[in-house]
Amino acid sequence: VANALYYNAALTLGILHKLGVAMEVFSLWFQMLQQVKKSGAPVNFK
Repeated sequence: VANALYYNAALTLGILHKLGVAMEVFSLWFQMLQQVKKSGAPVNFK
């Protein structure tokens, strides 16, 4: 999804909205961004 947004944001958002999953995708994405290990380091980034 991130790559699709980078290359053509308008088309990607339109498709996600048409499929009715835009809110679910972004909700999950933002949850993943907030995850941290016990050490405080981000889980999904290196």
